[in-house]
Amino acid sequence: MDNTRIEKKAASVINELFLDRARQIDPNVTTGDKGISFDGSAVIFSDDQITKSSYLSSIPVQVKGKVVDTLSDKIAKFYKFDRDTFKNFQYEDGVVVFLVEILKENFQETKVFFGFLDAKVLENILNDLNDSDNNTRFIELDELSPKLDLDEKFREIAIQRKVYGFKDAKVDAFLKNGFSVEKFSNSFEKSIVESASKNIEQYEYKNPN
Repeated sequence: MDNTRIEKKAASVINELFLDRARQIDPNVTTGDKGISFDGSAVIFSDDQITKSSYLSSIPVQVKGKVVDTLSDKIAKFYKFDRDTFKNFQYEDGVVVFLVEILKENFQETKVFFGFLDAKVLENILNDLNDSDNNTRFIELDELSPKLDLDEKFREIAIQRKVYGFKDAKVDAFLKNGFSVEKFSNSFEKSIVESASKNIEQYEYKNPN
């Protein structure tokens, strides 16, 4: 199977995954690497009507396909992301990466692995790359369990991405007001993240509990 068909197969599997197992996510995964470091997005809504009034967030998605002799067990490794790709992931406050393993002897048999690379994880990866001579780094992705609630999981990811953006805005305001970095790095950051998460979930994501 050539690379184009592998990527098309992987994108098809992920689109079908969302359509079959999520009610509040509109998948927009393409093939051919048309985007810069991304293959599309998972658009999150507050209900299953998928309307402008119920729109919540759009999460960048990267999908990779890989033909294997044997499907991985619980964790799969992917090796081909370089420094610039990780930087682009960071610019978007994180990305969900899917890896679709395709069994060589039977192309209809697949297994999906995924992970959310948040801003903190990406910062650590880029720091490691800067401290070494390497331009690429492998990542580990977990098997996507058939029991996982995709709507709930991606809602959590959307909140987490919002929290980082909210926190960064507050950091700028904090530093401009002349407070010390030492105080910020201890208690302020924790309180901002906690309150941002609570406020975003309660007011923007329509969950008053």
